[in-house]
Parts: sequence; structure tokens; C-alpha cells
Amino acid sequence: MFRLTLSLCIVVLLATVVVAEPVRFATLNVYWLYDDDPPHQKWAGQREGYTWKETLATVADAVASINADVLALQEIESQSTLEDLVEALEERGKSYPYFWIGAGTDPFTGQDVAVLSRYPNLTEPIRAYPALRAEFHTDKGYPRLAALQKFMRVDIEISGEPVTIYALHLKSRRGNGITTSGERMAQARLIRRLVRANLEKGRPNIVVMGDFNDGPESDTLREIRGLNDGGSALDIQERKTAGTVRPRAAQQILVQSGHGSDRDPLRQKR
Repeated sequence: MFRLTLSLCIVVLLATVVVAEPVRFATLNVYWLYDDDPPHQKWAGQREGYTWKETLATVADAVASINADVLALQEIESQSTLEDLVEALEERGKSYPYFWIGAGTDPFTGQDVAVLSRYPNLTEPIRAYPALRAEFHTDKGYPRLAALQKFMRVDIEISGEPVTIYALHLKSRRGNGITTSGERMAQARLIRRLVRANLEKGRPNIVVMGDFNDGPESDTLREIRGLNDGGSALDIQERKTAGTVRPRAAQQILVQSGHGSDRDPLRQKR
């Protein structure tokens, strides 16, 4: 089959996060889930010869097999693409009554992130953070500004508890390694700022998940987890890889629980 990125991180939430029921979170890079319609039809070639119908069926089969309660997606094109996927999942007996796509600002690819959920949202999702910027330097030492181009927030309710979901896709590793890692680190600082603000407002149940384009021991993950600032830290939850090709260590799920010490660095589980 074609080269879909079907890496998966699954966590079954324990009573430390949502007390009344176990919940499965997953994150999945669907690798250019684009249909044949304008304005991004030129990227349909990334499907490597497979039709839109074949591509959609493959992704729907993968999502159905994951059977997550809350799923973050990366590299999805549009609201209509997401609706096609939700419909295909309904045909496979997997219902996601709540789904949202970001308002991404990637001018080159148009890629975006999305969230599927079996739990309702508490507020209107924040689909973009256009005002957030952080400075970094290229390999030549030139200053640039990083943004969260593929990033969104959804607050859902699970067993009467609010849970904040951040879905993301950080800067690719393509290009100069110093420059791209610097940009991801700048993005990480922005995300950590948002996480800390939530914690300080007394909203302790937080899940950050997506394609970080970095491994679990990277500076990027350490920054987002809060291991550099002495505040509440996020746990890297158990990882499992599903699908057929190109497993990616960059896929992670980070969890902050409202139960237990807020000073303990949360543990990495593998």
C-alpha cells in the first residue's frame, strides 16, 4: 500500500486523569490526506498514484482499527476532507459525533490538524493562535519568528471533568538541522506558555498530542513537558505503533493530571 504515515501513540487514561472511566487518546499523521478538489489539488500527487477513494478507505480503516475516543490528526487538508473521513468511519461502525479542524496558516502546503472526539466540547475550539510568535536564530545567526501554524485547542468534557486538548504538528526536520530545531524549540516555548497558563488558572487536565518531529528525549519535548522551568510537568504516555509503514518516534502524547503532586516531573512510559 502507499506510504501513509500511520504511527500511533495511545494512552488509556488512568484514574489519575479522569476518574470515572478509561479513555483512549491517539494521534495519527495521515500523510497528505488531500482530495482532488481545489485549491490544493496539486498535492494529490503525494498519494503516489492511489485515488482519493483508495486513500480515504485506507485512512478510515486505520482510524477504525485504532478505535480511539479522542484522536488528533495531522496533514489533513480541509473541513470537507474531514467530513469525508467521518462519514467513512460511520460506514465502518465508528462514530465521532464531534470533530473540528484547525485554521492553519501554512501558506505552502495548506496542511492542518484536526480532532475527532466521542466527547462533547465545552467551549468553541480555538482553531489558531495567529498572534503568538517567538524568536529563534537560523544556522547563519539571523533572527526569525516562529509561529504555531498547525495548532489548535479543544476543551472537552469527560465524566463531568474538563480536559484541554492541544493538537499540533511542529516544524518539519527538512532543511538545515540547526534552523529547523531552533524553530521547533521556539514553538515549544509558545506551547509551554499556553500549558502553564492553563495550570495557573486551575485547569489541570491537559493533553498535548501530535507530530512533534522530535523524539521523547529532545530539547523540544523537554521544553513542552516543563522540565526546564520547574513548573508542573507533562508525562509522555505509553507509545504503541500501528499501521504498516514509516513508524515515527515523533508522535507523542503528553498528559498533565489534576491528581498528585504538581512538582513531580511526570514519568515517561514506553
